[in-house]
Amino acid sequence: MDAPCGSGKSSFVMNVLYPYVHAGGKRMILFSNRRALLEQQRRQTQGTDATCMICQKLEYDFNHGRKAIEWVERNFDYIIIDEAHYLFQDALFNRNTEIMLDMVEQLQESKVIVLMSATAGLLKKYFVGKIKKTYHVSADYSYIKTVYCYTTPDSVNKILNEVPLGEKVVMFGDNKKRLRTLHREYPDSEYLNSGNKDESLAFRQITQNECFSCQMLFTTKVLDNGVNLKDKAIKHIIIEQTDMVEFMQCLGRKRVQSPDDTITLYFLNSVFSIAGRYKDLKRDLVIVQQYLNARASGYEQGFWKINRTEYIPLMFDNSHHLVKPAYYKTLSDCAFYRDILNKKTSLVQ
Repeated sequence: MDAPCGSGKSSFVMNVLYPYVHAGGKRMILFSNRRALLEQQRRQTQGTDATCMICQKLEYDFNHGRKAIEWVERNFDYIIIDEAHYLFQDALFNRNTEIMLDMVEQLQESKVIVLMSATAGLLKKYFVGKIKKTYHVSADYSYIKTVYCYTTPDSVNKILNEVPLGEKVVMFGDNKKRLRTLHREYPDSEYLNSGNKDESLAFRQITQNECFSCQMLFTTKVLDNGVNLKDKAIKHIIIEQTDMVEFMQCLGRKRVQSPDDTITLYFLNSVFSIAGRYKDLKRDLVIVQQYLNARASGYEQGFWKINRTEYIPLMFDNSHHLVKPAYYKTLSDCAFYRDILNKKTSLVQ
């Protein structure tokens, strides 16, 4: 199992890895975690025998009784998972990422598996001792001209009001109501989320041309990874995410075109939201530990009999199964937020 990380992943796959695979008479499947990324990969692989598939398709097939993992094992020699941090990052709201994780663990000895991500920290920790080779491309943040931190959400309006004509803004946030309100306040803007992307002009422009026409784009993490924004007019990026992986993925959407292609970065640093998130994660982990203790003692059914009407953390699926990537992600996030609150680290390092 190999683990490339950093930028230049697509170039590595199609310019270096694919010719080697094809020349050896082998087959490659390239997984992606977002539809926009899937469409970009389909264009990049056009005219080749590489197969592109979105992770959720394999998960759906597996859950509907189709032998999806066996199909991959039978038909492909190289398994490439782009933006592979998805295995852990989405696990709290998509418990099916465990299927992809199980596939990696089942096939790692018989197939060449390449995990690609610019935020590969959890992947490397989880698969420690199992990764045979790591390819690393150093990140270059010299295109960030200035960084501003703000502590109150209302500061965003001041930032937006001072953006010059001819310069574009991308704002990433996780509060849909807030993003929708900002969109209504600024006429030359679009609001983008997973629910409206099929009807969105901006989403269509981004997936087809890697740019958008409006001045301001307010978006959820539907664009958080894999999508390229190649537009020198994008001069301002605003990020309101407390999750470090999401923060870095949002920042990485801007693709630098030349030395003068710079941006100003703004981010919300809210100790209150971080403290609240840390409190919630600690509560969830206490419940999980009670469950693990009960399971180890042979009283798992008794635990659920007592707790079936109580609050159940998102780390469990509807069948009361503890989803391991969700649990692993929660442990990591809790430790990270604890270190922020204890001033041992910061959101932007």
